[in-house]
Amino acid sequence: MSDFDLILDDENELKFAVTIEGAEQGSPTARLHISTNKGYDLVFEGERSSDGELSVVVPPLKGVIAEGSYSAELEVIIDERVFKPLTMTTNFKRAIKVEAAVKTIIQSRQPSVSASLLTEEPREVSSVKKKVEKKPVKKSASLDDILKELSK
Repeated sequence: MSDFDLILDDENELKFAVTIEGAEQGSPTARLHISTNKGYDLVFEGERSSDGELSVVVPPLKGVIAEGSYSAELEVIIDERVFKPLTMTTNFKRAIKVEAAVKTIIQSRQPSVSASLLTEEPREVSSVKKKVEKKPVKKSASLDDILKELSK
């Protein structure tokens, strides 16, 4: 039994060296049979080259099966007879994927207040005196007399 890794996100090509011996050799075909243990199996047809090498292309299976290990068999079919010369475990993994996102952090800034004491030399303040003229007010005056005095 051998193990090999396949990438779920990519197309995978597997090559096998297959030797067929016997008196009568029909036209052999081959396929890769993967058991998913989910109620269905996956089968991929292979192509044989002129030098006897067998090539099986496994398409991207992302969304079809999950990451993990599955049992697989190489099946060679000659004249309606199925031979299983190789049994293996396939490890399906996801391709390496790196993602980045901008994360903005908003910091609330408290208003800052600062003060410093400035020293200045004292200025001379000129004193301006205003003369206020006082008019004598009669104590026993009537309202009409007061209004006449104010209107002057």
